[in-house]
Amino acid sequence: MSALDGDGPCMDCGGDNIVWFAPNVIWNEVVGGPGTMDDPGGLLCIPCFVVRANKVLAPSAWRLEPEWPWRYVDPEGEPE
Repeated sequence: MSALDGDGPCMDCGGDNIVWFAPNVIWNEVVGGPGTMDDPGGLLCIPCFVVRANKVLAPSAWRLEPEWPWRYVDPEGEPE
């Protein structure tokens, strides 16, 4: 399994998903609504999450970072 193999399809568009996450406080607010403290569950692809978040949070930009630890890939595409 790679980071490109998500847990299932997006609940909004039905498209494939990758393994990704947002900070809990942001996910809960965007998916569960104002004041949500517990994980509301569900799976969203990044574009669908951003569409929802832009309606709730109105961020000026998004930051994408790899999760640590990083694994370097050899030229044939295999993790080292």
